[in-house]
Amino acid sequence: MKIRELSPGIYKVKRKAYTQYGAKHARINYNSVQLLTVVGVGDSRRYFFDHDTIGQKPAETEGIDEYEIISKYDYVPQVCNPRIKISFKDGSGDQFEFGVIDAWGLRNVFEKLEWLQKPFGFVKRKKI
Repeated sequence: MKIRELSPGIYKVKRKAYTQYGAKHARINYNSVQLLTVVGVGDSRRYFFDHDTIGQKPAETEGIDEYEIISKYDYVPQVCNPRIKISFKDGSGDQFEFGVIDAWGLRNVFEKLEWLQKPFGFVKRKKI
């Protein structure tokens, strides 16, 4: 089945192997599994890749035929070993990566390291 004809649901997809002149070339997200959520039918159908919250209509989605379907989830995916990563470079170009396991930990990082708030657009919750 083609991706443009999928019924609503959540799917595991990956980019098809790309071969030009007999050699495989590296490409963005090549051979990596992604989540595709299909919502709606007909003209109201929208595709959401990974964490996309806006979605795209089938006619507006470039390169959608480059994906192959691995499987469809029968139920909501079970999440195991969750991680949230914050990645940034400092003024001298050194890379830093902080990891937390939940939204509470992420909020604590931003509240304790106030100099990260502005670059990441963090807004403190107003107290009632």
